[in-house]
Amino acid sequence: MRQLLWYNGGERGKEVELKIENYIPPQENIRVAQFKGQMVRHSHEFIEIVYFNSGPAIHEIDGKEYTVGAGDIFLINPHVNHYYKSLREGEEPDVFNILFSTDFMLGVAEEDENFIGNIHQLLLNEISPEENPPFLYVREDHEFNFKNAFMEMSYESNHKPLGYRKMLYYQCGIVLVQIFRRLKTLPCTNFQVGLITEIVKFINEHLKEKLTVQDLAKKVFVSPAYLSKLFKKTTNQSLIHFIQEQKIKKVCELLVETDLCVDQIIEMVGYTDKKFFYRLFYSKMNQSPGSYRKKYLKWKGGKDRENN
Repeated sequence: MRQLLWYNGGERGKEVELKIENYIPPQENIRVAQFKGQMVRHSHEFIEIVYFNSGPAIHEIDGKEYTVGAGDIFLINPHVNHYYKSLREGEEPDVFNILFSTDFMLGVAEEDENFIGNIHQLLLNEISPEENPPFLYVREDHEFNFKNAFMEMSYESNHKPLGYRKMLYYQCGIVLVQIFRRLKTLPCTNFQVGLITEIVKFINEHLKEKLTVQDLAKKVFVSPAYLSKLFKKTTNQSLIHFIQEQKIKKVCELLVETDLCVDQIIEMVGYTDKKFFYRLFYSKMNQSPGSYRKKYLKWKGGKDRENN
């Protein structure tokens, strides 16, 4: 595992994307450590919680600078640029970092639907970034000692005593719950409808990609089983069938509006198994793609003659 990238003068303007495989052990999906120093401007594929153990310091997030002090906690979304540096000469920031993957978040969140709602509304920024903040901020108070929690997690993560993975799982869940409890505005109670609305929007905007229930579930921080069940409950159809129907509609559109061959169109909607696609198209349309195109063009020619 690599160390985080510390700031060194001339690299301040450099933006670095931290890859999950370089910083988080794959079998753990979480890493906790304490660092003292300044960091280069960077983003990451994972979620990060930063606890400032000292201050004052400067924390720049998404191009804006914030003066921070001991007890300040930030939860940073994936792909958001940020870095921190000292405010006073000779006083380097002392911070705890929790780095964790969306897979780790799934396990923490799945037991509580309200918690899933919090995560979806407040952490997710990959589907609708214009509607979600790039980070969350809370401050430590007398009701919960975040510093002790971070110290315990750092010990478990670095020394790996018996049962450390389970301890990290529960400790991170407690920290996240305590963060959410301190937010002034909680997510709306109808998050489930909003979640499905965002999924439908995402599918329609990414029909050219290979879409799986597993990948879509990761985007909204729920399990595939939970997303499939919720989609069926909300729309009265399965998520897989919906994806297939939307792709077939796109294929039909391309068949009549372009001169592209069928094989090219199949690739444009994310299918690589042509035999499977032909069977799927026939099952939905009761005819082959070629027959559909010929039938439509023949009908369109007749309509054109009528109009003339």
